[in-house]
Parts: sequence; structure tokens; C-alpha cells
Amino acid sequence: MKRFTYKTFERASGQITTGEFLAEDSTKARQALNTKDRMVIALTAKEESFLHRDITGFFSIPRKVVYLMYTELAILLNARIPVAKAVELIEHRCSNTQLKNILSYIHYMIESGESLSSAMKQFIHIFGIFSTSLVSIAEETGTLPQVLNEISANEKREQEMKRKVITSLIYPVFVLSFAAVMIMIIVLFIFPGVIEALEMDNIELPMLSKIVFIGADFIHKNFIFLLIFIPSVLFTIKAADNKFTLKKTLYTGITKVPIFKNFFDLRDIFQFTRNFYVLIKNRISVVEALRICGQTSSSEKTGLLIKAAAADVIQGKNLTSALERHKVLPLFAVEIIQAGEESGELVAVFKDLSGYFNELFNSHQERLTALVTPSLLIIVGAIIGFIVVALYLPILSMVGSIGN
Repeated sequence: MKRFTYKTFERASGQITTGEFLAEDSTKARQALNTKDRMVIALTAKEESFLHRDITGFFSIPRKVVYLMYTELAILLNARIPVAKAVELIEHRCSNTQLKNILSYIHYMIESGESLSSAMKQFIHIFGIFSTSLVSIAEETGTLPQVLNEISANEKREQEMKRKVITSLIYPVFVLSFAAVMIMIIVLFIFPGVIEALEMDNIELPMLSKIVFIGADFIHKNFIFLLIFIPSVLFTIKAADNKFTLKKTLYTGITKVPIFKNFFDLRDIFQFTRNFYVLIKNRISVVEALRICGQTSSSEKTGLLIKAAAADVIQGKNLTSALERHKVLPLFAVEIIQAGEESGELVAVFKDLSGYFNELFNSHQERLTALVTPSLLIIVGAIIGFIVVALYLPILSMVGSIGN
């Protein structure tokens, strides 16, 4: 989708309005903006640099706004309001500019004869393949209001899970940030004076103090350079590789730490069992459900395993064999799925597994939070203690030499 800036003349009021609009091309943008009450005066494609995309990415549409939109749409459809009119009503009261523009375009596409799902697929980065696939099936089966409510509930659960992940990480990040600030204060404001005093008295420094003082002196003398150099390197890497993100790099590093690995593995398993349950419950085939779960997985590694399992099912293997071969789920869960597959109760089995792994994930999150807190305090205390010892060793040596 391209972003266009427009200027329109409002026939009723005689006013000139300006804004931005998303569309596939200028022709469709002009068609969507031109109405009986409004005439397009100017329309210009807006070019966006990679830096602009990175910055605006931080201000994307909040997921809460999206799942509330699904709920509102379900309520309106239950009231027997046509889809196009329902989308228009939500658009008029929407306060998020980005979503308002998207809804305006979706309304135009529906009025032009497109289905809701095909219109949503134009904004797959906002609505996701999971939701658009469910909406497509719901349109065929006539269960759109019920499915929209289910999508809204699923989005809400997804955000709750993300909130728990963030809650588990926010304290460690806060403690480490506080420690980094304290270390910078010591390095930038305390060490220089100490180093100068020791150099004036020609005091021989212990090896531990030498190492710390050399590092502190380097940071102090090159602080501004480092402050500019590090972000410049990150932006250069981003310009060379659009797939690189600092968030993704940090996430990959965290998930390799044993204490966090089990936590994220449980999150991936819970996400897969829940999403797969919702998809097959709404009559999406096993292969298609696996493909969608693979594309929507929070973990790239887990997503690849699920896609590989989907490929096995396409080749004629049953679901149990595919999941067992690629180790998507623990062995006991695979054995339960095998029983459900043989008895024809696959939907019920995945519903129960989803509930079980949700409880397991919540329990693990509580234990992780309880374990990380004291561990970080010990680590941060050790680092600051190391610096303090390195600082006081030469001072004690200086006092001893004065005493002698």
C-alpha cells in the first residue's frame, strides 16, 4: 500500500481539507476520496525513507484499537446492519487516524463489490493472516458476527500474553538500566578526579584498578563519540538490511539464555495450540491451519517447524506424525493429539491442550519473575562492588604510603 497526501473541496461547507490516505495506487485513492460531498483537488504520492518507516513503526495502530473494532463490527452486524454501512459507522467514530484511513478504503472496496476479507487482505500487516483467514471462512458460512467476536477475544488474549512477557522483562530491564546509569555517573564524574589525583602523586596502581581505570578513562574521553557512533552503526546496518531490527536482535539473544528459553518455548506452544484450536473449530483445514500458525508464530524457529509439519501433512502423513517428527509439541501432547485424531475429537483435544499450556505458561511466568529479581540484584551488586573495590584499592595504598 502507498501513502498519499490529498487536498479536497467539501461541497457542503465550501472548505478545503487536507490529510493522508492509504491506497494501492493514485487511481484507487482518487476514486475512494471522490464522493458526492467531496471533490479531490490535489493528490500526491508520499515517499518514505527507511528512517521514516522505522520511526513511524513505533506509532503503529494499537492492538487494543483493532480488537475493539472487531467487537464493534460484530455488534453492528448482529443488529442486521450491512457490512459496508457498519464499516462506515466505525470509520466515522474512529479516533485513530491510521485506522480511520484504512477503514475508509475498506468501505470503498466493499462498495465496489469486494468482500470484507479481500479488503482486509490489502492491510495484512495490520489485520494479520490469522484474522483475515477466519473472516474469509465466516463470510462463506454466514457466521461473521460470531467469528468477529472470537477474533476480538483472541486478539485480547494475545495482548494479555504479550503483557505478561513484558511484565517479566520490565523489571530486569529497569534494574540493568539503573545500574548502567550509576556506572556512567561513577565513570564520568568520580573516576576522572581520582585518576588525576593518583597521577599527581605517582602512585602505582594495582592491576585490577589499572584495568578499570583504563576502561573508565577511554569512556570518559570518547563519550560523545560513542554516543553518536553506536546509533550510526545501527542505522547503517538497518539501511543495508531491512530485516535487521534491534528489537529482534535483543529478543534472539534473550531467548538463548536458559532461564528465559523455557519461558518463551511455553509461550510458543500455548500460542500454537490456541490458534490451531480457533482455526480448526471454524472449519479451516488442518493443512491451512498449520500454514497460518507457522506464519503467525512469534518465534521464527517455531514457525519454521510448524510449516515443515504442514509440508508433511500435504505429503500424506497424519498430523500426529508431522508434529512428532518436527518436535513442535512435547511428546505427551502429541500422544494426546493422536488419541483425538483417532477418535475424531481433535477440536476438543486442542481446546484442552490450549487451556493446559495457558496455565503452565502463567505459572512459569510467576516463577521466572520471582527468580530473576534476586538474581539481578546479586549480579548488579557484584558489578558495582567490583568497581568500588577497584576505586578504593589505590586510595588505600595512598593512605598507607602517607602513614609510612
